[in-house]
Amino acid sequence: MPKQEYGADSLTVLEGLDAVRKRPGMYIGTTDSQGLMHCLWEIIDNAVDEALAGACDHITVTLHDDGSVEVADNGRGIPVDVEPKTKLTGVEVVLTKLHAGAKFGNASYNAAGGLHGVGSSVVNALSSRLDVEVDRDGKTHHMAFHQGHPGVYSDTDPEHPSPDAPFKRTRKNRPTKLEIIGKVSPKTTGTRIRYWADPEIFNDTAEFSYEQLIDRVRQTSFLVPGLRITVIDENVPETGDDSVDEMMEVDAAQTPADDGTGLMDAADIASAADTAVEDTVEAGEAEARPAAVSAAVETAKVDAARHTHARVEEFRHTGGVKDFVDFLSAGEAVSDIWRITGEDNYEEETQAVGEGGELHAQKVTRKCGVDIAMRWTNGYDTTMRSFVNVVETP
Repeated sequence: MPKQEYGADSLTVLEGLDAVRKRPGMYIGTTDSQGLMHCLWEIIDNAVDEALAGACDHITVTLHDDGSVEVADNGRGIPVDVEPKTKLTGVEVVLTKLHAGAKFGNASYNAAGGLHGVGSSVVNALSSRLDVEVDRDGKTHHMAFHQGHPGVYSDTDPEHPSPDAPFKRTRKNRPTKLEIIGKVSPKTTGTRIRYWADPEIFNDTAEFSYEQLIDRVRQTSFLVPGLRITVIDENVPETGDDSVDEMMEVDAAQTPADDGTGLMDAADIASAADTAVEDTVEAGEAEARPAAVSAAVETAKVDAARHTHARVEEFRHTGGVKDFVDFLSAGEAVSDIWRITGEDNYEEETQAVGEGGELHAQKVTRKCGVDIAMRWTNGYDTTMRSFVNVVETP
């Protein structure tokens, strides 16, 4: 077997987001469902960091029916001004540069779930499309990306963006101008990120887990008192009636109509369903029941097609870890919930950057707060959960 030549030309240098796409496992662990969920945690955690900074009190996570996911918050919004060193807007820096962000110092974030500045840019690199909207300075700013590269999509229907739409990529090393797509109140701020996971990266088994999402969101709502988190799932619409929902999932076909659209008016169907159900209750006759069930099922079918009734769950707790312990408690309580809180300063030696760019060790004084809650029950098992800056430390 002939020996292969091994020289400098055999070496490959991956730069920027190309390294992420080449070795995604280094950044998100796997390319199956767990890796897909890891990307979602990265975007959600950025919004939670805004809440920890006291700048955000509402986060909305939407699983769209086209396979995309959107995370919206009412925080300060990603900076839209130009970063001096790169000459790029803050939005482009955050979403295209590894190890870029405001969490390396302690000016903008005193507490943060992430420390490496790779979350948003990694998700961008592993997405076939990512759209970001930022409300700041009385304007709504927009920028789009394809596999981590900024550019402009030509959507046939702007209300329904698609990763398959024609895309014109910005030339390398050229800044992409933020598009102004609307006006908002000067007091309105926030960030909305919507992305489509790239099928070239994630395998066929990868799918979002609604149960994992709800567990994580509920946990976060306990750990950040006062933060409201809304989860909307357009993939499994619900009517609120378990029996109707079950039938709807079995048969979500569209309902014929006389108006030529192929769909009956949702309001008319809902009215018909209500009337039929009322007739059933008032008459108490078995003959009326099929009409009630039929009308309700038809309503569910149309709603499933239009996704007018998405599954929505909302979480907000004000009691912090005390409420969390109450939620986790199993069995009969034999004590009240004991809570221990306090904070103090400590000294830490860390790296600092001098004026000339050189690194040196520097001692800094930091503040650490501790919040502990516990309860005894008559059960035999012990449940212990630990978190630092809302990140679980198992």
